[in-house]
Amino acid sequence: MEKNIKKLRIAYISEMRMPTEKAHGIQIMRTCESLSLAGAKVKLFFSNRKQSNHALKNLDPYKYFGVNNTFEMKSLFYIDVLSLENFIKPFLKPLMFLANLVFAFTTIISTKSWNPDIYYTRHWLSAFVLLFAGKSVVFELHRAGSYEFSKRALKAILLLSKIKKRFFITSISNELKNTLIDIGVSEHKIEVLPDALPTYKLKNNSRENKVFEFEVLYTGHLYEGRGVDVFIQSSKLLPDINFTIVGGNEKDRKDLIKKLNPKKNVKFINHLSPSKIQKIQSNAKILVLPQTDIHGQSPLKLFEYIAAKRPIIASDLTPIKEILDHNKTALFFKSGDYHQLANRISELMLNPELRTFLSKNASHKYKDWTWEKRSQKIIEIITNKMNKK
Repeated sequence: MEKNIKKLRIAYISEMRMPTEKAHGIQIMRTCESLSLAGAKVKLFFSNRKQSNHALKNLDPYKYFGVNNTFEMKSLFYIDVLSLENFIKPFLKPLMFLANLVFAFTTIISTKSWNPDIYYTRHWLSAFVLLFAGKSVVFELHRAGSYEFSKRALKAILLLSKIKKRFFITSISNELKNTLIDIGVSEHKIEVLPDALPTYKLKNNSRENKVFEFEVLYTGHLYEGRGVDVFIQSSKLLPDINFTIVGGNEKDRKDLIKKLNPKKNVKFINHLSPSKIQKIQSNAKILVLPQTDIHGQSPLKLFEYIAAKRPIIASDLTPIKEILDHNKTALFFKSGDYHQLANRISELMLNPELRTFLSKNASHKYKDWTWEKRSQKIIEIITNKMNKK
């Protein structure tokens, strides 16, 4: 007899602290919210890591991320070795592995009484331990090829895909799917499910006669690979245009300023909660996605930009090109080429008709890319695969 979707119990496992200023936090929260709205009973189990960002201490994760309280949340024990990073640097990697392994075993004990039908996670070590404990697991792959996702992790996924029947993989881009296929994972084990558009309630965003608070805007983190250096270098070629950077921490901001010495046309704004960033994005004339290294992932920010209904200029990395179309829903520039980025910005600033054309096309093409539909697909995958003998 087929399982009733409304009674499907999904335990989402995350080794991250909540709330977090990282993009994965809002992706996880939106996934849990939309899975619950799609009919599943969801509980998010996350680590009780020390909150290193003092601005986030004691904040309600639901309010901070701007999601509905439609799912439960529970913190789990985690050996917080990162809080001792300055004292244990030579041993940080092995101790981090140990901490994550202990967390993975903790999830088995802590979730037992809740009795989930399936576990959903982005944490490969938890997936590994849960599967060998006899659990059904959906593993969601977001990136590969970085220190965060070692060859060891990819080998573990390959092994699990071959020996465990109730191990299902979702990836957020075709490039990541191809990475798994290249190492030997069967493509039948993998479903590509890109992220989705937040449900913003914005008014008159496509009107080009409105007074914009920002001209050229980037929102997000400031560390290497995000392309903020390319963004700043392009601003030096366009001194009469105002550039705004929203996000990042104080250390990264100071390092960028010291290294690149941005001119007066560049303004920095501190990190804002996901529930506030939508207003900032929707009040920009142009939104820029300058990433130089994204390890196969399609950035969540890309979907936020589309939802903001503003014209987008993006680097021409493969996962981004899976979503956007040059001269139709965005303008591309060669990743890392700040001269070409400056040319694209200048082109759009001088062409309000093109700005309207790009933003309207993107809004129309992706209007059905919602978190709810994504989660309905996830539930469909789970129920179909679990019912197969």
